Amino acid sequence: MKPIRLLIPLSVLLLFTSTNVSGGDENDALSPEKAQLIYKAFIPAEKPPAKEKPAASALAAEKTDQQVQRIAKIMHKRHIKLLGQPGLWEFEYQGRQIFLLIDESAGMACLITPVAALDKLRAKPDFDEPQLFEKLLKANYMLTQEVRFALNRKIIWVTYVHPVDSLVERDIARALDRLVETAARTFEGT
Repeated sequence: MKPIRLLIPLSVLLLFTSTNVSGGDENDALSPEKAQLIYKAFIPAEKPPAKEKPAASALAAEKTDQQVQRIAKIMHKRHIKLLGQPGLWEFEYQGRQIFLLIDESAGMACLITPVAALDKLRAKPDFDEPQLFEKLLKANYMLTQEVRFALNRKIIWVTYVHPVDSLVERDIARALDRLVETAARTFEGT
């Protein structure tokens, strides 16, 4: 199946900005509806289709389908149950909610996990926002290796982006471990 691209109205996307995504206990988990909104928020806006020859377009779609199936097989082999649509998945790994997105137009795979809602952090009386962003930027440079912190829609994420063509099982295994470890280590006591 071809990964699906969706346009989401801004008002719908803003519904999840105040959601608690700290990655803590079950009460902190995103509801499935809000998870879907976050999921869709990371899909880039649809670009006008390029004028391609039908054969070239069909070949590209077939290649994308094969890549998506290959990655799904890797995840299945690792006993990870994927929820969602091909190329637009959600799953749990070591107690963390993780999304796996395949961006066919860029040829990239992206693993992301929500870490904290900025609004929730701002509500804490002792929260120091400049100190947090300095900590995240330093971590991106010195500690995170192939994963990175990102901010989107007032949610702090840990992300991993890799070309889908060369993504292999060991890359996925390492990325998943790094996502979980980085989120936990950097947000201890935050």
